[in-house]
Amino acid sequence: MLDRSRKLWDKLGYYRRMVRGLHALLSTPPHADPEALIRRQLANRGQVWMDLVRRVVFSNPENPYHRMFDLAGCTYEDLKAGVERDGLEATLAVLHRAGVYLSHDEVKRKKPIVRGNRAIESETASFRNPFVKGGMESTSGGSRSAGTKTFRGVPSRIYGEARRWLRVREFGVQDREHVTVKPALPAALKTYVESGGNVVVTPFTVYMSWDGIFRKDGFAANLAELTGASVRTARRMGTSADKGREDQRVAWLGRVSPVGIDGYCEYLDVRPGAEVMGRFQSAEPVLNGQPAATRKRHGKGSGIKLAFWPNDDSVAQLFRSLLPASRDLLAATAPRGVQAVPRADGSLFVVNTSADARQVRFARTAADRISGRKLETATRLKPYEVLWIE
Repeated sequence: MLDRSRKLWDKLGYYRRMVRGLHALLSTPPHADPEALIRRQLANRGQVWMDLVRRVVFSNPENPYHRMFDLAGCTYEDLKAGVERDGLEATLAVLHRAGVYLSHDEVKRKKPIVRGNRAIESETASFRNPFVKGGMESTSGGSRSAGTKTFRGVPSRIYGEARRWLRVREFGVQDREHVTVKPALPAALKTYVESGGNVVVTPFTVYMSWDGIFRKDGFAANLAELTGASVRTARRMGTSADKGREDQRVAWLGRVSPVGIDGYCEYLDVRPGAEVMGRFQSAEPVLNGQPAATRKRHGKGSGIKLAFWPNDDSVAQLFRSLLPASRDLLAATAPRGVQAVPRADGSLFVVNTSADARQVRFARTAADRISGRKLETATRLKPYEVLWIE
């Protein structure tokens, strides 16, 4: 009984910190000049890092990195001179060779920190930055361990928003739906899918190594077990803007979608156990009827491979079909500037990240857990307002 009460209070404390953190974040306007912010951070990167190391590491003898610097015979003055003389990256490489680093398993405390013949004691709190303030807390998935809590303050979030703004502007997708694909280990992805998650692998994914060299095993070959398909090759099949060509299309999800990204398509080899979700419709015989999307089910979830990028909103339709039951709370796609995040218990976090009011349409009347307010099917969100809907 006491254990249950403790867990309940811990959970309530977590949600209280998150609500306060969200309020602090949404009450802070975005940076007026994101590009200038990033340029300034890059220009002062070495000094910013040195200040952080001085405050967090060298001022705390109990910090594991402090002991590593001692064993390496490196003082703060030595470190500062190295950064000023050789630059940050070269200095970090020297430190790594001298034993000043942490491996993944050492951070997770799955193996002891040993340098030379000296063992360095640590605990989970040893790796926290004590100067990070704010209640924004996240926990790693814990697929191979208990998971690690990470805290981020409002300044870090604002800087992250500036980086995302720059990326969106760079690719010209300010007024379009966009997806950011980040690297992940195939084994971790499979574990995530088996437990009920869904992974969508988009075109031209995993075709280079980390250093920009083209892989020799085919596009997304390391994800073929997950998606049930590998990419044989990719071609630009053209659009109606090309003389003598027509737009390429795909029949899937009960509709026919035009192919975007200038008519580029992948040719898939479908493996046993995978289902074909869509096929190309093309005037080009070599492409017509070829698989355009596959799905392979694993446990409670599935891996999906797209051989094209649609030039309509069908990807949003696909994503909505993969969301948990809380998707029924939204009657339509959230407007620009509003993020709607489903939770495992069927509730929905709705955050207006813009400085303007936004209207959201719900499929039914609902209630806000935070305030207890009853919400109509058409609800107007105030600037930076947060709702937790059930």
